[in-house]
Amino acid sequence: MKRMYLFIILFIPLLLTAQNDSEINKANEMMHKASLQFLVHKNYNEALTLYEQASDLYRKHGEKNNRKYLEAIRGIADCHEKMNNDSNAIKYYRILLKRADAWQSDYACLKLGRLYHKTGNIDAAISAYEEGIYIY
Repeated sequence: MKRMYLFIILFIPLLLTAQNDSEINKANEMMHKASLQFLVHKNYNEALTLYEQASDLYRKHGEKNNRKYLEAIRGIADCHEKMNNDSNAIKYYRILLKRADAWQSDYACLKLGRLYHKTGNIDAAISAYEEGIYIY
């Protein structure tokens, strides 16, 4: 009986890790498909759906600050920007700005500056550009 408990105690983490790896691999696959839809086919709605599904899988498995999760957030923001959903694009670039490394943050500041300028919010645009310079 003790052996059975020991087996269960040792086997369950392996099972959970395998499931986690499988879902992370699925999210990575979605990211690849999303980038093809975005860059090659210019199908921003399909790309957005795939980026959102991938980000949900990364978040579900505790990958919120993982580089792949942040790439999915950037993809979501880029899709919204291409579809002229400026408020959603701004929302996701701001998320990226809070969690990302210097390169991603600099990218987010550039995009935010352009979006704020486009919407006529010049003070926010200047602030975003200055924040990007500070981060850089």
